Amino acid sequence: MSILDAFTAAIFALARSLVDWNQRNKFCAGCGSPTYSMWGGWKIACRSILPWADNGNKKPCPTVKGLHNFTHPRTDAVVIMIAIDETGDKVLLGRGRTFPGIYYSALAGFIEPGESFEDAVAREMWEEAGVSVWNIKYHSGQPWPYPANLMVGFYARADSSKPIRTDLDNELVDARWFTRQEILANLNDKSGTTFSKPDYKKLAENTEGRGSNTVKSTSDPTPQASTPTDAARTLQPILAERRPSWNELPFQLPPVISIAGVLIRDWAERKIGFPFEDTVRGNL
Repeated sequence: MSILDAFTAAIFALARSLVDWNQRNKFCAGCGSPTYSMWGGWKIACRSILPWADNGNKKPCPTVKGLHNFTHPRTDAVVIMIAIDETGDKVLLGRGRTFPGIYYSALAGFIEPGESFEDAVAREMWEEAGVSVWNIKYHSGQPWPYPANLMVGFYARADSSKPIRTDLDNELVDARWFTRQEILANLNDKSGTTFSKPDYKKLAENTEGRGSNTVKSTSDPTPQASTPTDAARTLQPILAERRPSWNELPFQLPPVISIAGVLIRDWAERKIGFPFEDTVRGNL
């Protein structure tokens, strides 16, 4: 994906999502009969409703009635977001468990049933980092066919003086505030936003190997405050794993082909932000 142009990537995203969806839906959810693919893979129907189907004495499939006889490809919405502090000069990023090395990115999470995008942003920010956000703004979206996600990008305000907690749902190994200067230094170095083949391999291995033994204990309810000293201590063992060929960068960021990379870059280059009067929460 990282070497495809936008048009080719869009075709691949569509094809991959449809192939995956067809492979995952071999049996009817209404009666358990085999399904068949139609309209070039854009719809799936129960084989029991075919005119020549031999259904014996089975009850008619529920999908025979009304307009429910077709299943359409699914799209799972995921919010992905960055928090900007009240000065406008710091951004909150997190380090996930599955990513190799010292990779920090935007926070993200699936939309829950009956939830708005804005509510999902606020909930995920709290669950993953213990951070309350406000003034949530839409940035842009990006299809992500792994297998059928739509990444919906946002940015929001938050208070960088409050403690960060990663013990609420244990999704992140670490989360911290980065200054604009730190982010720009990373973006201006090619290795700062580049994933190598070994990195992708490590990511795949970590993703496949996730299990109960990878989740931290939640028995300690004490808030985990993130300070420069804490962050440096967290990074020390990780730095030891770095490849010698890397430049001396303290962390990595997502490639700008991803919406996370675009969000971070646009903030660093002052393409997104908040009006001056919005810096005070009481004025909102």
